[in-house]
Amino acid sequence: EGGILVPERCVMELQGINSVYVVGDDNIVKSRQVILGPPYGDLRLIDEGLQPGEKIVIDALQKVRDGVEVVPELIEFKSKTNPQ
Repeated sequence: EGGILVPERCVMELQGINSVYVVGDDNIVKSRQVILGPPYGDLRLIDEGLQPGEKIVIDALQKVRDGVEVVPELIEFKSKTNPQ
């Protein structure tokens, strides 16, 4: 309760460091290191590194990089393993 769940596919791991891409109010993408909690189906609990309401990149992760400006489209992720 009160935790932040993100789609597992949004979490990137490089040399043991986990991160997600966060879209700021200026629509600039920044990589943010996160501390993971346990998985919950196709979702992942984020223990540290994100605040409620922050926007993260879900799709086209191969196309975005730190500092890239994007035109975000807000979508609601529908879990395939957990009823919402």
